[in-house]
Amino acid sequence: MNMTLDPTLEEMESFLRQNTGSLIDWSEYSTHYEMRIAVHYFASEHYCGTFSNLYKSICIIDYDQKDLEFDDESFDVKLMHDLLTDKYSK
Repeated sequence: MNMTLDPTLEEMESFLRQNTGSLIDWSEYSTHYEMRIAVHYFASEHYCGTFSNLYKSICIIDYDQKDLEFDDESFDVKLMHDLLTDKYSK
């Protein structure tokens, strides 16, 4: 059975900053935006109702998934998405 934890937006952002090390340059504004995109994709795939933290994250993040397909997203977005999946999806 695949079960997803329900982290907050702040928990996911903190986790990503701590676990990307030298792989991602956090001094660039675009990196913060890409982090939000990765969180949005993860939350969209795993939220379990409108009262969940993941759903709240989707509502906070201003991103329209129609802009790009996931396969067309940047390496950083895919990396952060994979890290979130590994950490929070059991």
